[in-house]
Amino acid sequence: MNLQEQIYGPASEWENDDGDNAANTLNWYRTTIPMTPITNLDVGYQLTKALKINVGAKNLFNRYPPQFNRNLIAAYNSSYAVNNNDAGSAYPYPLFSPFGIDGGYYYVRATLSF
Repeated sequence: MNLQEQIYGPASEWENDDGDNAANTLNWYRTTIPMTPITNLDVGYQLTKALKINVGAKNLFNRYPPQFNRNLIAAYNSSYAVNNNDAGSAYPYPLFSPFGIDGGYYYVRATLSF
């Protein structure tokens, strides 16, 4: 068995609305990811001399970062941004997240030794 606890963060990023607003000026918004613990677990069992099975998870508790700053998402979804073909709100989670944006990853692995 292997149990691993990783602690990430905090992390933050400033992003602007590309000036897609009535005043046509850049507005800046800060998105912050707090300190976040991520648990990884791998459990293996030797079934036979030649066959070992492992079951595991990376990000066992399916943790996601918080979504982008709500005001930034509202700016991206405004009629000004839509009219300028701005697709900034297509990704709800910040790509700068130190532990990713995909949540948990679960697996079963078989190892055959010969």
